[in-house]
Amino acid sequence: MPTTMDSVKLWYTSDGKPEQVGYYPEAASQTFKRGDWVYLVAGAVTVAAAVGANIGNIKVLGIALKDATGTTGVITPVALFTANFRVVLPISNAGATANASDADMGVKYEVRHQAAGKWCIDNSATSNAFAIPVKQHPQYGVINNVGASAGLRTGVGSTEAFGWYECTVNQALVDIAV
Repeated sequence: MPTTMDSVKLWYTSDGKPEQVGYYPEAASQTFKRGDWVYLVAGAVTVAAAVGANIGNIKVLGIALKDATGTTGVITPVALFTANFRVVLPISNAGATANASDADMGVKYEVRHQAAGKWCIDNSATSNAFAIPVKQHPQYGVINNVGASAGLRTGVGSTEAFGWYECTVNQALVDIAV
């Protein structure tokens, strides 16, 4: 079970097909890492939020598939946030420890840029709600850590600090100009 925020670099499509990839020029002065959430500014790939911040009121594009070069115009492959796209994210509360819970399934949450290449759900914020948990990650499911009944469990009321969810991306907040 995870006990700290780990770098999440797991994404896939729900239909088993390869993710759709788009190719876009890198914006000026970018330092994003592979796995960072990105969006387009004037047609160029830009990191979606500064480290320590949640993604604001923008339309996200996808996940960068390579590190930024720092050179304007270099073509960057991006895994696009299609309806079948799934991303695995740990849960936090404004970047601090939070408990994963079955009650989170289907709730729309904001996404936080925790550190370079590290993103998480912020269950304290729902205004710009990009991530929708659809199920607990099988490797990092919830744990009932209460008293003598502590142990692996599923069902309402189970919790795990920094549990991970398989999420869809809110399609209303995705840039569909691909």
